[in-house]
Amino acid sequence: MSGRRAVALTAAAITLALFAGLAGRASAPSEQMGPEAPTSDGSNLREAQRAASRVVVLLGDPAILLRGRRSDLRDLTTSEGSAAVDERLTVPAAIEQSTGLLDDLETGRPVVGYVTPVASRVTAYTPRTATVEVWTVSVLGTRRLGAASSSWSTETVSLSWKGSWKVTNVRARPGPTPTSALAPVTPLHQFLEAIHGMKRYDDAGR
Repeated sequence: MSGRRAVALTAAAITLALFAGLAGRASAPSEQMGPEAPTSDGSNLREAQRAASRVVVLLGDPAILLRGRRSDLRDLTTSEGSAAVDERLTVPAAIEQSTGLLDDLETGRPVVGYVTPVASRVTAYTPRTATVEVWTVSVLGTRRLGAASSSWSTETVSLSWKGSWKVTNVRARPGPTPTSALAPVTPLHQFLEAIHGMKRYDDAGR
């Protein structure tokens, strides 16, 4: 295996571990009575998908790893959801050693980090709870990695109705993964130049 191929595979594995690392950890959605429940028409199903996709996008923003930005997610979660998200945003020492992600963020070095929804579906629905699966592509690049690499996962987002849809849990599993194009890897500095000025897509779920 070539060195470049090995780096790409390592980066992809790290990306999945970082942004989809809590696969299999589940908690039951809250059934407590809250504000008037929505109906099950198509618009409310779409709102559940939008809420789920919004959280997935925010989880993929490296800035969320900085303590001062986590309130952006807490506004979209219940108390149990906040605990799950906080655990999700804890970067294991081994991943930090491999990527230098937190060090780059804290020192202001450029980082490439995105999780973008590709498609979503509602797999369970009641007037007060919903479960949404969001298929995503993740991109991660740091100075230590030297390149940006992508990986694919399916996020399962549990929601509870509290006047609006709030997240009670997020968990992930790998794939499905399309065939990768055998194209040269773009060096990180060229990657950063190519996406300079682009805004993060954060209105998923429409």
